[in-house]
Amino acid sequence: MLPPIPVSGPIPDAPSPEPERTALSRLSAVQLGEQLRGEAAVSRVAARTLLGRLEAVHAVLTGVEDAALAARTAGVPESREEAGAERERLRPLALEALTRHPELLAQTTSTYFRDSSPLAALPAEFLPALVPAIRALLATTQALEPVRTVQTFLARAAPRQVVEAGLATDASPRVRRAVLQALCRSRMEGAVEVLRQLCTRPELTAVDRGLLLDRLEALGEDVSLLDPERTLPLEAWAELARSEGANAVPKDLRGLPLVTALAPLGELPVRWLLTQARELGEERLPRPFRHLLERHLPPQALPALGQHALESWLSVKGKTGAAWMLSLIAEYGGDEAVTTICRQIDAWRRHQKPKANTAIRALGRIGTVFALSQLERIASAGGRYTESLVQNAREGLAEAAAARGLTPEQLREELVPDLGLTLAGLVVDMGPRRLRVKVRADLSLEVHHEGGRVTQSFPALRKDEDPVKHAEGKQRFDVLRKNLQPVLKAQLARLEEVLFVQDDYTLERWQRLFLRHPVLRLGIQPVLWTRLTPTGEVVGSFRVAEDGTLVDAQNAEVRLHLSERVGIWHPVLEDARTHALWGEHLADYRLVQPFRQLQREVLRPTDAERGATAITRFQGVSLWASRLRNTLERLGCRAPVGDNGMLHEHVRALTNHGVAFRVLHSPIQRQFELEERVELGQLEYTLEPQYRQRHGLAQEGQPTLGELPPVLCACLLDVMRSLALQADTP
Repeated sequence: MLPPIPVSGPIPDAPSPEPERTALSRLSAVQLGEQLRGEAAVSRVAARTLLGRLEAVHAVLTGVEDAALAARTAGVPESREEAGAERERLRPLALEALTRHPELLAQTTSTYFRDSSPLAALPAEFLPALVPAIRALLATTQALEPVRTVQTFLARAAPRQVVEAGLATDASPRVRRAVLQALCRSRMEGAVEVLRQLCTRPELTAVDRGLLLDRLEALGEDVSLLDPERTLPLEAWAELARSEGANAVPKDLRGLPLVTALAPLGELPVRWLLTQARELGEERLPRPFRHLLERHLPPQALPALGQHALESWLSVKGKTGAAWMLSLIAEYGGDEAVTTICRQIDAWRRHQKPKANTAIRALGRIGTVFALSQLERIASAGGRYTESLVQNAREGLAEAAAARGLTPEQLREELVPDLGLTLAGLVVDMGPRRLRVKVRADLSLEVHHEGGRVTQSFPALRKDEDPVKHAEGKQRFDVLRKNLQPVLKAQLARLEEVLFVQDDYTLERWQRLFLRHPVLRLGIQPVLWTRLTPTGEVVGSFRVAEDGTLVDAQNAEVRLHLSERVGIWHPVLEDARTHALWGEHLADYRLVQPFRQLQREVLRPTDAERGATAITRFQGVSLWASRLRNTLERLGCRAPVGDNGMLHEHVRALTNHGVAFRVLHSPIQRQFELEERVELGQLEYTLEPQYRQRHGLAQEGQPTLGELPPVLCACLLDVMRSLALQADTP
């Protein structure tokens, strides 16, 4: 053991001269651990050094700006591989550091807090010792990650212990509400009773109480006696706003469409609403505000309120302080707002990532099938979005799946919005007349009137019609018109991923997800499907005809047996004659496939390759770097940044299916002005246990190319062949 670093004198609670940081920064993780158990002063500085070192490692692994400088200052490796190993060595020591010195929690920077942080691993029994640090952290930080980590920790503690610590009734609104949100997530025994008792505490405001009531209601509890704001008259709202300290409408919000739309509620309630909503930020619109709006605004004004909030959010360019507007959009904007939000995410995805992340979280809170389908699109969009945006979308999907009692993959397959369509079209009831909107072969819309007249646009309001029903019908028509083609494009692109990994469906599930789905059925006519026995043997292929019947390559009707399964067709599964017949069939009906299917070649490993565990056939092929990057990005691959900002590989992870692969190549610049050459390396693949089990592969060891499912092997070979075709040299 190293001798303790000398200090000038005993150090009680208050800090006094500390040992030199530079001396500790040169020690290994093991030596730092020994210092952590030394004298009080040395122990505390060693703990702080450990936490700082782990933060620097995190900076290297996430590739933040100035990561190299942070690594050199903290004495940690600058390469991602070595930093990953250092993180594993530091984690248990950092846990011990926080256990010995919980007060350091409040001094740790927000970039460090992740689900893997020491706080997330601390036992809930440490709560009493951590209360001062938790209170200080929640009161000072505005970053989401540390707040979420603290809430995860509090949700694991006994609810009554959290209340007895005074955190749930803290004088600071920021601390109090973060803790109440944590209690609402608690699954510990006695949580419901604690929430009911808190609703009666005078320290809580109406907004605080609304958080608890929403949670109790979601759990099926009767909260009518605990919710006095539900029936308040408008005059009483003004008094409530006055008692809770309504402030003036902020200057930067005056004149916005949203503020104008809220004017009928009175100046004082509007001041209170806007002030409280800004403090809550991105959280769901507070329960008292929903009561106020839904009870005292005309019903036809609520959809318009979502549109006004959207216009206001756009007018201030989505700045951080306007994130609270998204709670109004999520509550009342509906699917009409989703398209606009997605357009802004795409505009901000490269240079304004905080705004893009805020908008992504808003999609999760809107929570409709269409909104979640757009989250799924972002989560699986490959190189189009940065890792932080993709991860944010995945977290939103995971939360939505958990709330519905589904796995992420089950939710993913359900996320195809019907946009109001049925198999008979979109039916709009406007009182005296009913309209039926149908979709034509080119996906344009036509409106069928009761007298047989057909128009291309939605009709104007007649004097004898209900204006509210007409406005609702027009909105449904617009949602269908704007979103039909984007939804179909995204969902049919997902089928190419299913083709890649060769997933299949039971007959009942396939019929529900595709054949009987009013939107997907419009786009799957050119798609070819494979008939499989329960053991996975191919027995034929078919497509869906315009009238919904199933036909084979010779146009004969196909009837599926209840025991059969359905997969995406790939030419490697059938003979060349059937392949040619399908080509003639699609040409006869002038059908264009939405993704590469019939055009794929039958690629199989050579005899020499069957025993290999990587594809080396195209190793050494030279091409321009721009061609490599463009081709791989179209295939959904991402390029992690390596040493010195160079790119050494492109990776695609089909997370929901348990398959990943990476294409190695010679180093190229992350950003370049002059074109450069690159040489292909090998393609390596990774298969998760769930994929191995589904396809009968051994759980241990790397399957060879000869052992892979034929379709997966063909698709991996196709990736490398598509790159080789871009080469302009032998």
